[in-house]
Amino acid sequence: MRRSIVFFVVLMLVIPFALMASEYGNSGLFHLFYANSVGAGNYLFTLGLDNLDREKQDIDINDFYVSFGYGLSNNLEIGARLNFWRRVDPDNLNDTYYNGTPYAHSPFYQGPGYADLGMKFSISKNFAIRGFVEMPLSSRETATTTTKPAFGGNLIISTNQSKKGIVTVNLGYKHNGRIDKSEYSNFMTTNLSSFVEPAGNEILSDELLAGAGGKLRLADRVYGIGELYYTGYLNSDAGQKNNLDLSVGFQFLISERVKVNLAYKKNLMFNDSLPSTQGGAVSIVYTSVPEEIKKKVVEPVKPKPEVKKEVVKKEVVKPVLTPLVFKDTYFAFDSYELTDEAKAILSKEVEKLKERKDVKIIVEGHTCNIGTNAYNLALGEKRAQAVKDFLVSNGIDPSRIEIISYGEERPAFDNTYEETRRFNRRAHIKKKNG
Repeated sequence: MRRSIVFFVVLMLVIPFALMASEYGNSGLFHLFYANSVGAGNYLFTLGLDNLDREKQDIDINDFYVSFGYGLSNNLEIGARLNFWRRVDPDNLNDTYYNGTPYAHSPFYQGPGYADLGMKFSISKNFAIRGFVEMPLSSRETATTTTKPAFGGNLIISTNQSKKGIVTVNLGYKHNGRIDKSEYSNFMTTNLSSFVEPAGNEILSDELLAGAGGKLRLADRVYGIGELYYTGYLNSDAGQKNNLDLSVGFQFLISERVKVNLAYKKNLMFNDSLPSTQGGAVSIVYTSVPEEIKKKVVEPVKPKPEVKKEVVKKEVVKPVLTPLVFKDTYFAFDSYELTDEAKAILSKEVEKLKERKDVKIIVEGHTCNIGTNAYNLALGEKRAQAVKDFLVSNGIDPSRIEIISYGEERPAFDNTYEETRRFNRRAHIKKKNG
């Protein structure tokens, strides 16, 4: 009983946002995709609830789904979406059909939905093409899908502005498997006392897909997100209206691996008096840390020992000093205070410098690209000075330490995303030549 109450409370919190589909296995936004890939070896996993209110006759569809995307290479990405549970509420749909769920004729259906497998090839960061296959998991009796396989593709055009956000445009086409009118009519007349037989020989319509949207950074970990998405029915004979959906909301970066999407949705072409013309969206997305932010450790090249011959013709090998390699220290956003982790790293660097009293160093201060150049140069200098102060307080002669700030001028990682941008907020120690 207690579990049932908890589950009900969670649903009551989630359903008002009624998910509109976020991250369809591939990297993207709601129903739209971005041209760039997640990158080789990287992945994303999404759990969500998708709510769609649709013409004709006030049909309401809720999808509970999981999706997964994986980068086979830096240009090739695969994605899969499984609608593990689907609820279809046709309300007044008892005299004709809806293209996506043609067998629905009663107030309520639920059961498995469909599985979608897609593959996206990124020609560049701005252009990509994607193909997909959709396999239904339901039967005519459960009436949660068309029961026929479908396939299609998309052309994707995106911009990638690291300081502002991303804009993307998608154009696509979906071919639905056909349903013979006689088969459909026999099934419907068996289940309905009143049934208007559709014209034409084929029941399902192909779909033209188009949309534009993107996200705009509002704060360091908050984006405004939006999408305008169009579905056109090319050969429908049931009087079903085309759909134009507007979705607006927010994306919250909980960590470098987890983000949450929330959005409100409005069907702009729903022009009758029925109330179910709006919904919402919520999803939780887990991503791997992109390869480019994994710190590359450069293995020092050990010089070959120098061999000199003494007068007595004996070979003497001089001791070889191992090249010094220092670890970077990282800072929180807009901060120059050393974290406990940074202090632990610097304590080890102190030991190295005490062993090599002949070595002088340069401490470089770096920032991400948020803020003005002048502000970031000053912040970088404060970060470098904080490292120097720590080294001096632990016994290192200040005359051995020089500091310099590069601000945002020399990023080590991609400033486009917070997942990578945070690794540019750092101090870098290197040996001074001479």
